[in-house]
Amino acid sequence: MPKHNLRRRISYYIEWLILHLCALNIITLTGGMWSSDPTFGKSIWDFYLEYEIVLFVSAIVLFCVYRTFNIRNKAFVTIGVVILGAAGYLIHHNENVYIYCYRKYFLVPLVLLLFLLCVIKNVERIWIAFSNVVSVIAIVSWIFYIGGTVLHIISPLKLNERVWGVCEPYLIPNYYYVYYEAQLSHPLGFDIWHNCGLFAEASLFCVVLCTALAAELFLFNRSRGRNLVIGLLVLTIISTFSIIGIIFLVCIVLITLVRLPGVHLMMKKHRKVINVGSCAMVLIVSIIVFAKFSSIQGYFANSVVWDHAFTCFVVLKDKLLFGNLWICEDYFSDLTKFPGTVSVGLPFFLMGGGLVLGSVILIPYLISLKTAIKTKDYRLFVFNTLFLMLYFFSPITRFPLVQLFIAFNAVSSSVWGEDPAKTTTTNRNSSTWLNPGESN
Repeated sequence: MPKHNLRRRISYYIEWLILHLCALNIITLTGGMWSSDPTFGKSIWDFYLEYEIVLFVSAIVLFCVYRTFNIRNKAFVTIGVVILGAAGYLIHHNENVYIYCYRKYFLVPLVLLLFLLCVIKNVERIWIAFSNVVSVIAIVSWIFYIGGTVLHIISPLKLNERVWGVCEPYLIPNYYYVYYEAQLSHPLGFDIWHNCGLFAEASLFCVVLCTALAAELFLFNRSRGRNLVIGLLVLTIISTFSIIGIIFLVCIVLITLVRLPGVHLMMKKHRKVINVGSCAMVLIVSIIVFAKFSSIQGYFANSVVWDHAFTCFVVLKDKLLFGNLWICEDYFSDLTKFPGTVSVGLPFFLMGGGLVLGSVILIPYLISLKTAIKTKDYRLFVFNTLFLMLYFFSPITRFPLVQLFIAFNAVSSSVWGEDPAKTTTTNRNSSTWLNPGESN
């Protein structure tokens, strides 16, 4: 084997391992039970520090392997805007515990992620690794969900105390630290266990599943097993019994129908049927959305989600430019009708950061729309829109999945869909990296 091919293959394996390790850290920190399990004796911030070390070492190793940045010059403008917004947020606020946490647990990992994504050969590879790890977690969750929770063939290792949010700690079955029976609901008097995987809530498991599914559909193409992975993710989303997951799947179905060949011709021929079907779909989705707004745990119980979103925007109105403080709930708790942990994501992020910090999400999102219109490639924009819908309803502001979304858009939003021959990155439809032993 020629020396340059051997070096190329080794670099593939190194990148493959590093990105999967980073993806595992991002996923388990996005509401994983490990940071809420007293057995580990660590808080989420302790896990965050370990995650930052992984990011730092990974970025340095990959830079030593490739010895160059692999992005277009145009992307540096968007990256600069994101760094300016994230760092500029510090100017207005005096030093306090919230600013300390923001700098240490948001700004630092964001910068490390930006550096990492600028080094790797193809920025979509982080999402391939993300989807691979989520798929493995989904397979493991099905083994214990069916074998343990449903059929009781597999016994739990032990009972663990679940410490989560403002809920009183209580014991839940722990299946070898890779699956937890963490959430039970009682619709219409029936007991339904939600598939939580290794997460503290089914809704958080659903968020990473939906994100992986969106990446599979819109960001990259697998050479083998794509339909199998998509089917696995869809079934696992359904098993979480999360309303946001149902809304997400409905959106995916509608987008898929629009993309099918001949759909526009069919719509013209069967306009009445399409109109009736559309009205029925809107009615169903409206009921689901109302159910989501009505309660966090059940249907039509109270308006927690709506109240929390509205309260966030009320606080933002008075502190429009720099917002309140990152993950600070002081003013929020005084105004909301339902005190407790904030149950929304994007409104909480905007409330804490105002337009200055909000620009790190909103500006790349708008740039992705502009790029999509220019290149006629709407995949990234659709992915971004779906993720922001998930983020709006999901309290994941303090988790690294948000940082990954921001960093990825900073690197990709201005160049997505452009001619690969004009960029130093590899073809974004290439999937040989899924099998690092292959060569392009």
